[in-house]
Amino acid sequence: MEDLFSLPDTLESLPTGQAVCAEVLRLLEPMGMSVYAIGARPHPDDPYPTSFLDSNMPKAWAEAYFDREFGPRDPMLRGLDELDRPFTPTDRRGGRTSLVLRAEEVEVLDFCTELGLPHGFVMPI
Repeated sequence: MEDLFSLPDTLESLPTGQAVCAEVLRLLEPMGMSVYAIGARPHPDDPYPTSFLDSNMPKAWAEAYFDREFGPRDPMLRGLDELDRPFTPTDRRGGRTSLVLRAEEVEVLDFCTELGLPHGFVMPI
């Protein structure tokens, strides 16, 4: 098993964004995940940043995220702000984090599930 605590250093050492994405996919695929979003936490006044490193989320997700204004109510972003450890959407739904899901956050998770993306992994670095 690889040392996941060295992941930030590993990613930082890679020469391109494409190499970072390939490394993330290499780590995710054995866990049954193939969709990723990598980027800096958006500023609260700009929940839809244009300088986002990369994502291979489905087009329907990207369209809904903007059209339905999911940014301010994205439970994964709130988790990044308020938790200091990795977590999953399942953790958030199941009450296994210190954060109680808000009704508007459930809508975001439900939409992901409708797209066939009920699972994920969020790691603040």
